[in-house]
Amino acid sequence: MINNWLKKDERYTDNPKLFIFDLTEDNSVDINDLKEFLANQVLIHLTNPSKLIRVFNDKPTVDLKNHILNLKLPPENANYSPRQSIWAEIVSAEILEKMNDCFLPVYKLRFKESPDKSMRGKADVVACKILDDMPTIVFSEVKSKTVYVSPKKSKELAIEAFTGLSSNNVDFPEMIEYMSERIEELPNDAPNKYEMRDIFDNAIVNPNSYSRDFHIFFVFEKERWKEECLEVFDNEKINELPNLTINIVLIDSMKNLIDSTYLLVPKAAEEIVYG
Repeated sequence: MINNWLKKDERYTDNPKLFIFDLTEDNSVDINDLKEFLANQVLIHLTNPSKLIRVFNDKPTVDLKNHILNLKLPPENANYSPRQSIWAEIVSAEILEKMNDCFLPVYKLRFKESPDKSMRGKADVVACKILDDMPTIVFSEVKSKTVYVSPKKSKELAIEAFTGLSSNNVDFPEMIEYMSERIEELPNDAPNKYEMRDIFDNAIVNPNSYSRDFHIFFVFEKERWKEECLEVFDNEKINELPNLTINIVLIDSMKNLIDSTYLLVPKAAEEIVYG
């Protein structure tokens, strides 16, 4: 679905270490199918479907709905728009998986401390590419906006994203240890668990055992996007961060799509639990 919804076009840059992609909507996609797909992805990223089936399969639907609304979904009135930021992270993770041939070792958002907060850590999304010669670990930062943002603030967001990513461009990033612990806790039959475990275990002690890619996702309401955001990346500092990719995801009526997505999550849970 993500491949049908978003079309990807590469921009020309004169920096061989910087890649910029525009991801724009294909309006021919059925909007109801898209909302259902996104609601299902939100559910999967925030909780384990197997656990929901085990706990609620013989319970009333109202119990399941209350569990999802009260303990899993970020509340509408929470500070700092966690609904928006979490939604944007999930869309970004889908892009990495379905359009960049990456694998998500864990659903990181399942480990949030509280439903009214975004995920802490020095990378919003961590993914992995399994290649023949050497694995690549992908560190990503996500910035999202549905309201007006000034050109100055746009640049500040870009600087925040770049600074956050740069913290992973060290020999032993904290996120490697964090991901290793989360992978260790996965059930034995989780897809690629042991391959992922070996990759991250090796990365803990040997920074040369893997290569790194860095992604920044700007997930914006289309009319709120400011090209000035990219001016931050027109300097020599970019050369300090190898293989940097900027993904500009522009969505019409993004706030409405986010709200519609969350409204459908309880229904997605019911379909998984009760069939």
